[in-house]
Amino acid sequence: ISPCGVVGSFLLDRTEERDSPFRFKHHYILHTLDSDILYEILVARQQKRNIKIEQNGMEFVVCPVKIYISTQTGRHYLLAYTDDHFAFFRLDTIVSVKILDVQTKIDEIDALYPDFAHKLWGVSIMGKTETEHIEMTIHIEKYEHYVAERLYREKRHGKVEKLDDSTYKFTADVFDAIEMLPWIRTFTGR
Repeated sequence: ISPCGVVGSFLLDRTEERDSPFRFKHHYILHTLDSDILYEILVARQQKRNIKIEQNGMEFVVCPVKIYISTQTGRHYLLAYTDDHFAFFRLDTIVSVKILDVQTKIDEIDALYPDFAHKLWGVSIMGKTETEHIEMTIHIEKYEHYVAERLYREKRHGKVEKLDDSTYKFTADVFDAIEMLPWIRTFTGR
């Protein structure tokens, strides 16, 4: 996390309470330049308002839904609802944010979110509205129970089915199955 940007990081480094139960697992201070953008988005979300964002020379009017932070890269993404669909915007590519009018359909948009989120693996949807079905069968040895435990623990969505003592099947329906490849490759040979 980036606690209040550079100022927050500076203050936390100088506090006397070092025995706090709260620790930073991933502390990506490089995104502090986006703090003002993030703040405006969060204010708009709290006030249930639309925003106009400028990104790559284009403007979009969107309703902010959620902020995603990658644990792999630390990048921040805005999930927003625009023109009857969800879209992701990288915060470090947003030039400006302007808070607009109240979003009257915020409850309807929020109701759509759980079903949408259930089909995400990461933050790529590639403009897709249909999902891709993936199935992976894994064979493990009797002494490799940790592989099955890892499969249950690391799956974000989908279903793990035990076929027999040494065979497991993972199935999922996601918007962009290509995002799953790095994870799937870790099971290669099984």
